[in-house]
Amino acid sequence: MNVESYTIMSKMIGGRLLVQEVTPLLISKALYTDTELFAASLFQLKVSVWERTADDIPVRVEDGGIITKITPFSVTINGIRYIRSDCEFRTDADANGPAGRNI
Repeated sequence: MNVESYTIMSKMIGGRLLVQEVTPLLISKALYTDTELFAASLFQLKVSVWERTADDIPVRVEDGGIITKITPFSVTINGIRYIRSDCEFRTDADANGPAGRNI
């Protein structure tokens, strides 16, 4: 089941609600399993890499690239090897088409 969400920008003018802009809400999906990572590689989806700081704040360290190698301990994107236990890998809907791709 594919459900699309939208962000609605609106404001009240003279007691009337005016809708200014309706845009799709961009949702990313975390890739945890070997199967999800392999599917992202097979379909050549752009995958971003996130790490958490000492304060547990997620920080994007790779804007997006194609997975070229997967091992039980690491994932290689754009020639850089990322340790799976230290990173979170995500596909972004905006990077992979207007509605993204389900894997």
